[in-house]
Amino acid sequence: MVLNLFSKPSCITKLAANTEISVRNSLETVLKLKSLSEMINELDGMSDKMCLVSDSSECVRRLHPEVKWRRAADYSFQTINSLMNEFNSDRNLASKFCSLARDGNDCQDSESKIVIEAFKKDFELYDRMNDAEISKINKLKEAIEVASNEFERASSL
Repeated sequence: MVLNLFSKPSCITKLAANTEISVRNSLETVLKLKSLSEMINELDGMSDKMCLVSDSSECVRRLHPEVKWRRAADYSFQTINSLMNEFNSDRNLASKFCSLARDGNDCQDSESKIVIEAFKKDFELYDRMNDAEISKINKLKEAIEVASNEFERASSL
């Protein structure tokens, strides 16, 4: 599917849409897992999928000479970044992760421990906020991204 990414602009947006569906389905799986190591592996896979689209879209939106390609890539990039923001602030995911991390760490290698601590810090930060605050932060992140893109476009003219 990735090889089709560069055949026409609509392929980029379709890849983003398919990735969003796939990652949302993976989230349902993650919330049912009983093992922290399984959860980390699944989250890593979700992250890989989102980064593939995000990184490819970022490259196209910055470097492609045609506006229609840059617009499609920009849309895809924003779609995936919005999804990442949503997952970073998902209370169910945070609760499940923190519960598994508390109940017994079945991840013993140092890399996993670093990842676990990073996730815990992020999730604990969002756990202290109410839904309205989280929504404001996510909207602000998206507005900053849009403003940044508009600034880049204007400065490249």
